[in-house]
Amino acid sequence: MADIDFSRQVLYPLERPLADDLNQNATYADQEVRDLAGLQANTRTSNGSDLALMVPVSGFYGSSFKVYPNQVAANGFVYINPGTGLQYLPGTTPSAINGVIGLDDPSAFKPLILTSNASEWGAGIAVPAAPGGTNGRVDIIEVRANMLVNNPSSRDVLQPVSGAFAPQVLNKTLQWPLDNTTAFIGPTDTATTAIAYKTGTVGVPASSTNPTGLTVPPTDPGYIKLAQIFVYGTNTTFGADLITDSRGLLLDNGTLCVSGSGTIVGDGANVQATVVSAAAPPGVSVGCIGNLASTDATASFLVFAGEGEFWGPDSSYQGGVSANVRSATGITIPTTVAASSAVLSLSSPVQQLLQNALVTGTQLKVAVNSGYIALSFAFLDSSGSLITLGAGNTINFNFTFMIQRMM
Repeated sequence: MADIDFSRQVLYPLERPLADDLNQNATYADQEVRDLAGLQANTRTSNGSDLALMVPVSGFYGSSFKVYPNQVAANGFVYINPGTGLQYLPGTTPSAINGVIGLDDPSAFKPLILTSNASEWGAGIAVPAAPGGTNGRVDIIEVRANMLVNNPSSRDVLQPVSGAFAPQVLNKTLQWPLDNTTAFIGPTDTATTAIAYKTGTVGVPASSTNPTGLTVPPTDPGYIKLAQIFVYGTNTTFGADLITDSRGLLLDNGTLCVSGSGTIVGDGANVQATVVSAAAPPGVSVGCIGNLASTDATASFLVFAGEGEFWGPDSSYQGGVSANVRSATGITIPTTVAASSAVLSLSSPVQQLLQNALVTGTQLKVAVNSGYIALSFAFLDSSGSLITLGAGNTINFNFTFMIQRMM
């Protein structure tokens, strides 16, 4: 049977089908689902070419496999959110798996599935003891696809010599289990299990919330890094400000969209920013920060959408951000909103001031050095000069942002 999506083995009336026929139909149905899912996350080659970028990436859907902080205060655990991802492994397409003719795996996209029954979510992963004093380390959690033929069951099997059927235990399920597979390894160890928690090398970080100066252990070949965890001093609580989301996201056509409406308010010395409403995909956080250095009418929204291959250093991006003013109080309505975007890394000062754009009045907790996309807005008058906001002056505006990964 040809290795082509949407092929199927035809079974004729009165035909006695072979096991090969049935296995092949299941094989190619599985391939079609995975290949379509992988291609849906593909993007275009460049602005000048509408050809698909045929360098598929590995990644996760929404909040799948995102590592979250303690669900109970001071319990020393982190949790991997259940869900689905794909790992792109070209050249890894075995056939006649487990010696079964027709049981093949022709798709280069390998499923990553973690269920809600997994201990990685239910019980959590215990973070190894902190190094004490002013020492710290950066740990990582990594994952790989894990194909296994399992589920031993008794079946009657034809005995060629006698011509009779006799019971035999056979592994009946080809599966991709990740539940309850986590193992702990050291910074120089090589992972072998489907999920590995690798501790980092102990050193002295910049501060209790800033891991700068520490060495991040390498991700093992064939694995995808899910997160980095900053373990400092005698910490037993690991909040979102100590966990870096390292996942790549599988987005529709490789495109990330965020939109919302915001307000900036002058207080006489600075400009405060809040968000009235915002929309973002699952697994994506949005923060906002005003101008805390002057009364100029500027603000920024910070989009945290994982990292991994999607925002990797070898990637380029095309995108746009726009805004329009709805209303203003105490000033003439701005004529123009100058908007721009950039891919940056979160600094400690910005981390301390960041507000949650999706939950008004709360701080957004994100780890220092996390990658993000900065959306910057400057409100201008008819002469093109920055507007200044006095105490109580406000500007209400809408914004839309879209970015697409390109190679």
